[in-house]
Amino acid sequence: GLQPAVGDRRVRGGAMRAGRRLGVALGVALLAGCLVEAAPGPTGRVSSPVALELLPDVAAFQQIEFSTLDDIEWASDTELALIDIHEGSVLIDDIATGERRKVGRSGEGPGELSYPVRQHVSGGALLVADSRNQRLSLFDVEAGDFVASSWIRGMPLEILGYADSTALIALLDFMGEGGPRIEAIDLAADERRELFDVLEADDRLHRLVTKGGARFLQVAADSSGLVYAAAGADYRIVAFDTTGMVVSERGR
Repeated sequence: GLQPAVGDRRVRGGAMRAGRRLGVALGVALLAGCLVEAAPGPTGRVSSPVALELLPDVAAFQQIEFSTLDDIEWASDTELALIDIHEGSVLIDDIATGERRKVGRSGEGPGELSYPVRQHVSGGALLVADSRNQRLSLFDVEAGDFVASSWIRGMPLEILGYADSTALIALLDFMGEGGPRIEAIDLAADERRELFDVLEADDRLHRLVTKGGARFLQVAADSSGLVYAAAGADYRIVAFDTTGMVVSERGR
């Protein structure tokens, strides 16, 4: 989900660290228990779901620590990628073995992260959006190596996809007056183009989302390139193509 960062302060103290570890273990156990694998029926529709056992032993995960997390994604079948804001890195944690490796490090140079807030894993690629460095960085998720980067302008709301060296990203203006803008950024060529502005493309969303409220929009994309936007006040989900044309909507 597109939730704000979970606080900006480091937590210190043995008791708090222990509580944090327990919270992570319970959260991941709950997450693993909720995941299901859809079994296709004879008509192609989803039939009875099958539960997946992803975390046979929570104890292996209890020793994993972090400072402040924002954004969690699957990096592989058993690995979670977690942004640790204050450490300036992405933590790759194996929930089966409890092993950890880091991608990136704190700083302002190439391959370094100052305030990472959003990530996206696609195949072997890990993209990280850094709001303070105003940069989108590409890493090899397996080796942890830095590959390339490109500058961004604004607050990263969500990284929507990545293919053929091009990332699709939703960005907000820092003053909250514009966007979210949907941009395509070619990291190989260090080129970008704005595709459309969500609020400008849909008058109803524009009327509902007041100044500064665009940050509360939920934005996502699918593999076909459609971009979806939802506003809680509207109870609608609007689908756009990459030109900003509204192609469908659901809700009231």
